[in-house]
Amino acid sequence: MDWVKILTNAKQGFNVEKMSDDDWKGFVNILVSQPDRKEVWRFLYNAWRCISMYKRN
Repeated sequence: MDWVKILTNAKQGFNVEKMSDDDWKGFVNILVSQPDRKEVWRFLYNAWRCISMYKRN
């Protein structure tokens, strides 16, 4: 998974549905090693919003 593309598109929450378990593990590793990266938190928030909206429908 292209992390730069994911983080660039983080404000829209793109690619959430295409992420595998390994992608999520890598993403969490980035978050743990660099917790001050706002784009990571923004992506996770938007991913959560997308998943929440999907479950409601």
